[in-house]
Amino acid sequence: MTNLTEDQLTRAGHDVRRAVAALPDAAPPRRRRPVGALAVAAAAALVVVTAVAVPALLRNGGRDDLAPAAPPASPPPLGNGLVAGPDVELGSLRLNSLAITGDRIVAMASRGFDPIVPQVLTAGLDGREWTVAAEAFGPDDLGPQATAGDIHLAIGASGGDGTTVYRSADRGATWAPVAVPVPAGHTQHVVQQVAGLDGGDFLAAGISTPTSFDEAFHTAVWRSTDGQTWEVAVVGAHGVEPVHARGIATVEGRAVVFAAGGTRIVAYEEQPEGGWAEHDLASVIASQGAESEGQMVNVTFVGSATVGGYLHAWWSHATLGGGEISPAAHSVTRRSAGGERWEAKAVVGPAPMAVAEIDGGMIGLAPVDPAERYAEPTGVLVVGSVAGVRWHELARYDDVWLRHLVAVEPGRIVAAGTVVGSGEPGTAIVRPLEVTGTVSELIGGEPGG
Repeated sequence: MTNLTEDQLTRAGHDVRRAVAALPDAAPPRRRRPVGALAVAAAAALVVVTAVAVPALLRNGGRDDLAPAAPPASPPPLGNGLVAGPDVELGSLRLNSLAITGDRIVAMASRGFDPIVPQVLTAGLDGREWTVAAEAFGPDDLGPQATAGDIHLAIGASGGDGTTVYRSADRGATWAPVAVPVPAGHTQHVVQQVAGLDGGDFLAAGISTPTSFDEAFHTAVWRSTDGQTWEVAVVGAHGVEPVHARGIATVEGRAVVFAAGGTRIVAYEEQPEGGWAEHDLASVIASQGAESEGQMVNVTFVGSATVGGYLHAWWSHATLGGGEISPAAHSVTRRSAGGERWEAKAVVGPAPMAVAEIDGGMIGLAPVDPAERYAEPTGVLVVGSVAGVRWHELARYDDVWLRHLVAVEPGRIVAAGTVVGSGEPGTAIVRPLEVTGTVSELIGGEPGG
């Protein structure tokens, strides 16, 4: 599952900033999120700090204790079907991504603005007790991350040559930058996403250009067996239109890179015989009427999962028509066992901004009022789906703005975000959720999910 973060690459080097500025759906100032923007800030930084206890982290945020916060202000409406546990407040932090690695949850976070201090936080699978595993002192955010065994990778965005991949070989306690090569004949590159593949390899994806970030944008992928040395390939050319890597999925041992920018939505799929196949998803969406009336803008990758023999990918977007911008979302699917045909459908119900697979269904997070996503957030919906097209509201919380989640079997979800109205960047909060039935039972088993 892939979840993205907010303010992508806004602190990258000079050429990277020019690339982001050229992108129609580049992230706006922090307080005015575009429709469909998701929480993933790119980053990490060189760190050599041993783990310290959570109370030290809380003191950084102005708190001296680890007492759970008060129970949720808005209890879930489904009785015992979805039960929220006590909140854990982590102080004044930006939480940028969550991931599960082995027996722990890892959060990439940062505190402060000048300078920004990145932090790597870890907790057990119940999400209740958090520890600072590592802390860096460079001006960076932390964001996209991937693990395989004890190797942990994260992306940093401060280098003048583009984003940097940082590597930890001791479960996140110490970090060091690794060299990610520029493709032959190219002079610029930006690594934007990284994922651990089924076989234990790592795959990264991003933008590369032969000259500068003013022309000739390409999609590039990098593969590594150890996160230390990388092989690079250019898989797509886009001319002057930057197409950014938005997410990475795996299906039947092969990697799929989802990318979008301007008018393009593309899936690049690794082939058994070598090389990559390109699938034009924008044409699929248009031909099958999955978009609402009007022009799609601010297209953002939500996540992907293989459920019921299908590879699902979800996208949120805004629809520009009649002088108004309306939020919308769509799903693209393909049979994971062979077949090249992709299908697209418009999402019905609350449009998720993050998804996780659980018990053969999907749980997601959606804004309380997506029409107000240009304004300050007012809360979050927990939503569920079986087929990934029709989403049903399971719970509404007006007290928190949850943007990240991981599903921990059996039936446990850990969501994270900020307390509504707690300032900028806000009080970071973790809210465990227990699911006492299947997703199908929670939504009433409606045909089509």
